[in-house]
Amino acid sequence: MTDQVRIRLLGGFGVTVAGRPVPAGAWRLRKARTVLKLLCLSPGHRMHRDQLYDVLWPDHERAAAANNLHQVLHALRRALSAAGAPGDAVVLLRDELVLLGPGGVVRVDLDDFEEAARRAFGSRKPADYRAALALGEAELLPEDRYEALGERSRPGTVRAAGEAAPRAR
Repeated sequence: MTDQVRIRLLGGFGVTVAGRPVPAGAWRLRKARTVLKLLCLSPGHRMHRDQLYDVLWPDHERAAAANNLHQVLHALRRALSAAGAPGDAVVLLRDELVLLGPGGVVRVDLDDFEEAARRAFGSRKPADYRAALALGEAELLPEDRYEALGERSRPGTVRAAGEAAPRAR
């Protein structure tokens, strides 16, 4: 796929495909956005389907949760398709795993920040620290401040921001 999907988590959730935003009305189900956010926050941008069942439908039987997940994934793919992305190539259910962007077509701003922080720690140059801090200065998913998503933030990201600040001088 030549169109890159960019997902913003820092400063507020947003998705663009080749610079075109996914329209707000395309998100038919709130849980479609939630699944996408969870995948972005998960190591390797992948989650076992049972993890999603536990987070999203903890009181449902497995068969009902599986049906709900399939509906949510369909809604997620349709939302991405509204901006021109082939949703079935961006979010996949392979065996027991839900995968985000396995072909490398997805960029998440949080990953960009973590990469810049690693580069700064490696180089120890103030300019690299400033660049990392500029990428990570916005709050992670401020609209979900009181949701369980906040508990899933990557601890390394928070630690990186805290350690980079004094070194940027």
